[in-house]
Amino acid sequence: MHTFLATALIALAPVFPALGEQSVAQDPSTETLSATPIEARAKEVMEMVLAKPDVDESLFHESFLEAVPPIKMRSILRSYHRQCGAIVALSTLELDSKYFGRFRALGETGQEFIMTLGVEEGEPHGITTLLFGAASESLRSWADLEAALKELHGVVTFSVAKLGEGQPKPLFDLQPEVALGIGSAFKLYILGALAEEIAAGKRSWSDTLELKENYRSLPSGILQTWPVGAPVTLHTLASLMISQSDNTATDHLLFLLGRERVEAQVERMGNVHLERFQPFLSTGEMFRLKAGENGRHASEYLKLPIQARRAFLEEVIWPMDLKQVNGAKLLTPSYIDSIEWFASTHDLCRTMDWLRRKIEAGDTTLAGVLGINPGIPSGGAFKYQGYKGGSEGGVLNLTLLVQTKQGNWYALASSWNDTEKVVAEATLVGLMEKALILCATEDQPK
Repeated sequence: MHTFLATALIALAPVFPALGEQSVAQDPSTETLSATPIEARAKEVMEMVLAKPDVDESLFHESFLEAVPPIKMRSILRSYHRQCGAIVALSTLELDSKYFGRFRALGETGQEFIMTLGVEEGEPHGITTLLFGAASESLRSWADLEAALKELHGVVTFSVAKLGEGQPKPLFDLQPEVALGIGSAFKLYILGALAEEIAAGKRSWSDTLELKENYRSLPSGILQTWPVGAPVTLHTLASLMISQSDNTATDHLLFLLGRERVEAQVERMGNVHLERFQPFLSTGEMFRLKAGENGRHASEYLKLPIQARRAFLEEVIWPMDLKQVNGAKLLTPSYIDSIEWFASTHDLCRTMDWLRRKIEAGDTTLAGVLGINPGIPSGGAFKYQGYKGGSEGGVLNLTLLVQTKQGNWYALASSWNDTEKVVAEATLVGLMEKALILCATEDQPK
């Protein structure tokens, strides 16, 4: 149930990039690179890596060479050459400055990878940071995306829809009506309920409440470490819930609004699998049910009708000490098809469309909260990008709302569940990145 955050790594290693290191670009071309220090070095690295897979030590700062011996670098560079061949296109994804950025390289074999590069500010701009992401097949069409998704184990759903008047218009679908576990993406419904009550004048983003011990949850997040009684605004709670997937912030908002109030919001925001949200679980309840006292209450809970489940949560689950929860139990699939929050990708596209309408109606605060963590940096491809995802053992969801520079809105959602084994975050993240590229490309003026 966490949100994936960028990781800065000063190293050279053939590893999958974290979510924050995935990005989006137009069709790559070495001609798009300018002569800034970082982009000039990027060209030289690509030549060194793939045109002649050897180490040019003059390009590197001495501190980097001390940390990563040339012999180790040479072995890694040659492995990339074997897999990707010569680079045929190189593009800038995003630049943090003239001295640090990310690039997308496409090899002659059809494999591509992301390179994160940093150089010293002064001459001769020696390389201080270099990270290669795992090479993967370049996708050029929705058919390519579908073929790649169908190779994954478990059950995978995916939707891309254009938003506007009326219902979302599908551009790409894979099992779009199958409801799967979505992890922390359920927090979008709490955000929607809060935004609606604020718009109605019942609450204000600046309202404060005090943190309560009985609403304290487990990570992800930071508020679980804050003292009881600390005052926080609704804006802060919503921001932490969405950007950091803070579970303690989530549970405070859920019980402030009311469980049944949020259940009603699920339907309002376009989710047709309402029964799967009754009762609407808090994160603390989910932790206790599936991993408290070794999960011994989960099967008993599932045998009960909805109203009896509500009483069971209050009488049996809430009194359980969070210290009895074994968080490691949630690293592998546990009741992911029965004790979770569920949605289809069509549900989630409608959910993002509901939020899009609120944003276009002028709710800039809602837009800001949803856009704090863009999920997958887009390298400037989009005018706006909002995101919420979620995960636990065997569950992964990525859901995005984007507006192109042409002013058009799109929703993208994907879920991947496997009841037998964990799913690879980097794999679905990489495919979602490619879907964003296809989406941005499709919206270019013809």
